[in-house]
Amino acid sequence: MATLDAFARIDAGGVTVRRTVREWLDSSAIELRRAALKTLLLWPEIDIDADLLTERLAQEPSQSLRKELVSVLTARETSR
Repeated sequence: MATLDAFARIDAGGVTVRRTVREWLDSSAIELRRAALKTLLLWPEIDIDADLLTERLAQEPSQSLRKELVSVLTARETSR
């Protein structure tokens, strides 16, 4: 998880960061999904499609992560 943060600091718009965030959003491990969302909040320049985040919101079983997804979506809408 610290590795993703380190990559994001170096190149938040990079392919490795974007791919890792997408994979972690799809993970069955709640810790990875949470880390991906925190990374997206810290680094809004990471290019993740809003439709993908909306799909994940509909599929997310954890209420706390649903709240974090809403925060990510809201932050991205207000930054446009």
